[in-house]
Amino acid sequence: MKIVLVTAPADVAEELVAGIVENRFAACAALVAGVRSVYRWKGSIECSDEVMIVVKTSDSAVPALMQHLARVHPYEVPEIVVVPVECADERYAKWVEDESSASCRRSPVKSLPMNRLGRGASPGPVTLSSLEEGSMAAKKAAKKATKKAPAKKVAKKATKKAAKK
Repeated sequence: MKIVLVTAPADVAEELVAGIVENRFAACAALVAGVRSVYRWKGSIECSDEVMIVVKTSDSAVPALMQHLARVHPYEVPEIVVVPVECADERYAKWVEDESSASCRRSPVKSLPMNRLGRGASPGPVTLSSLEEGSMAAKKAAKKATKKAPAKKVAKKATKKAAKK
C-alpha cells in the first residue's frame, strides 16, 4: 500500500480526485483544504493557497496513477510524492489493494468529461509532447487568470458606489 501526496488548486482538486477514484487508480483520496505552500519558482519566492490530496492506493497502481496525474494536473511541475506505508490495518490495506488494483480497472478506462483545461481525464502514455502540451495549457490558464486583474472589479465597485450617491 502507498500514500500519494498531491497539491492542487482548490478549483480542480475534486475533479482530480474524481478521476483518480472513478478510474480505480486509488481506493480513495482525502482533500485537505487550507494548505498554504511557499516555494521557489523560476527565481522567485511564491505563495499559493492549495488543497493537499492524500491518495490511498496499491503498489501496483502507482505507475498508472502517476501517469494519469502527469497528464491531467494543471501545474507545469505537479507535486506527486509517493510514501510507503509501513503498517496499516489489514482489512483496510486489503480494501485499498482490492479497489485500486489493475484487475479492477475497466478496459478501456472510462473517460471523464473534458476538464477545464480542455484535456481528457483518461490515462494514456505520458510522452514528452503530452507533458509539454499540459505545460502549455497550464501556462495559458495562468496567463488568462493574470489578465483578469482584480483592479477591474475594484474599479467597477467604485463606479457603482459613485452612481448610488
